[in-house]
Amino acid sequence: MDYKELEPEIKVLEKKGFLILIQLIGWALFGFCVYRWITYFFIYEYYRSLTHTTYLTLIIISLTCINKFESPLLNSAASMSFLLFIIVSVIFVSLATDIFTFIDGVVLHGAIAAFQMYILLNKKIVVSKKYLLWSFLLYLIFISSYDSFARIIAAIDMNEETSSIKMTVQIFYALCISTMLVYVIKKKCGILFP
Repeated sequence: MDYKELEPEIKVLEKKGFLILIQLIGWALFGFCVYRWITYFFIYEYYRSLTHTTYLTLIIISLTCINKFESPLLNSAASMSFLLFIIVSVIFVSLATDIFTFIDGVVLHGAIAAFQMYILLNKKIVVSKKYLLWSFLLYLIFISSYDSFARIIAAIDMNEETSSIKMTVQIFYALCISTMLVYVIKKKCGILFP
């Protein structure tokens, strides 16, 4: 079986200048992720920061940009958690006490959500049903194994209002709804691969 049959490439970006800009953004973001990994792994030896779902999503987004939105696998993985990032960015609005919290919370999560919405609403960017399912499972396994529901509760300052089990259920349903919306919207546009 040929690789192109498993992962067909669909040309999305036509303008050469925009194509180069997207790839440069992808490489810069990937470089930032590698720099962060080296810094936190070797210098600070603070591994918790490398297990955040936001970090995983930034890596996937950088690879999606480098591949010019031509990979249904990366498009599926990059788009399917958009609802979570919308919710988190809205929650961070009330929690931002200084400029760094605002940038790290509202701006970063809002930018991720905006990028994911671009993938979702662009009628040329193709996703795949099977890759949506695999991405859904990847996020659930990653959050439950490496990231922590307790950390997410602490990050959004909801220690008194919610329990770990409640947060687990909310994240599960947000991922389910998000994945179903990607499926329905892309199917309606006729750009959903099997």
